[in-house]
Amino acid sequence: MPRRPRALRLLPLLAVVALLSVFGRTSPPADPELVTLAAVAEREALPAHTATRVAVRIESAAAARSQDASVPVNLALVLDTSGSMVGAPIEEARAALHSVVDQLRPQDHLTIVTFDSRAQVVLPRVRLDDIDRDEIHERIDAVEARGTTDLAAGLGTALQQLEPEREAGDLDRLVLVGDGVPNDATPLPGYVEHARHLGVAITALGVGLDYDEVLLGRLARDTGGRFHHADCGEELATLLADEVFGAQRQVAGNVRLQLSTGPGVTIARIVGATGEMTGVHSYQVVLGDLAEGQQQDTYVELEVAPQQPGTTVELLDAIVAFDDRVGGVGRLERRSFIAMPVSTDLAVLAVADPDVHTGLVAARAAAATIDAIELSRKGQIDQAERLLEDNDNALDAAQQLDNDDGRRPQLEQQRQEITRLRGELHDYRVAAPTPAAPRGPELERAAKAANENATDLLQAH
Repeated sequence: MPRRPRALRLLPLLAVVALLSVFGRTSPPADPELVTLAAVAEREALPAHTATRVAVRIESAAAARSQDASVPVNLALVLDTSGSMVGAPIEEARAALHSVVDQLRPQDHLTIVTFDSRAQVVLPRVRLDDIDRDEIHERIDAVEARGTTDLAAGLGTALQQLEPEREAGDLDRLVLVGDGVPNDATPLPGYVEHARHLGVAITALGVGLDYDEVLLGRLARDTGGRFHHADCGEELATLLADEVFGAQRQVAGNVRLQLSTGPGVTIARIVGATGEMTGVHSYQVVLGDLAEGQQQDTYVELEVAPQQPGTTVELLDAIVAFDDRVGGVGRLERRSFIAMPVSTDLAVLAVADPDVHTGLVAARAAAATIDAIELSRKGQIDQAERLLEDNDNALDAAQQLDNDDGRRPQLEQQRQEITRLRGELHDYRVAAPTPAAPRGPELERAAKAANENATDLLQAH
């Protein structure tokens, strides 16, 4: 029998290879669809022929995930080792670091930076299965408290450690533990901007009563991190572990909200958040991360130019972009759009969403609380008291109208924090010889508790 040409003999084999390549090809990972975005306005319609302000709530939410996270954590621990940490504070901080190191997984990365009069890299960025953990513990034990407080150098050094060789999809975490006021806060905005660019959230844990809670809270809010106050070492260890290991239930990371307004509409205020302008009518807000079951409500106040009745105003486009932490898909987006009719009908104009209104009042009060604490630190006690009083009254009115049992405890806690802070500010103003006199421990505690509560309310919950 004549032999077939070689090319013809190869055809069946090539056909099999082709079929295997088609049917055996791995499908790209699917969007787990656990993140949603919605926009809700506080009222049903806009009045005709007049300029008006309207608020919109942007709801970014994450559903429960079905499996444990396996994404590595890329963690930087930044510890204040200035002279004010001598004694129990530094011992408790070392104990908290030991506890975190013991709980990290082999695939996680860690760097440890301290700062006093200068910054020092105690542990360069390393993968945990590439180093003997006993060596890490020995380095932590060698940390001592001394010198002044160059917080900016510590933050900048930690970001340098996190930046190189970062792997896509890693959970980037920078946790700052401090108990004092920095020598020079001037460089901090630049480091905050760098952290935002890298997508690194800064969680700030304030220890004791002598630190600047407004400054630490701003570092956290502007990068999408968290702010917490710790009175003692045991509480510090718990907060530190919660921040690091809570990330393992994360659904969306490096969450950014992009807002664009329609014709005749401008953004007057993003309540309690710093919006970065990305265009003539566009802003970007850093939201941080979303763990399962969390929702981030962002309240946007819009100025709308006079409109004709019967028209529909295109108010706002919202896009939330995030790193998927569940399906390994990469960067994903959700979009929402809201428009509103223009009317002269008083009955239509009277229709409002009480839940959005209550949430807006609460967000305004939280932002005002942080502003009042900052005013009080500048010695402007009267202005701080008036600001708190106005927002306390607004919360009281909202409580009277609100029928949402789920929101009442949150409003009541907020009012309690404001009432406590108002009382301490009043006592300080009456007793202090000058507006610049040192603040007593009770006022310091009230300010830190109120700042933590307000920051939490403005973030994912």
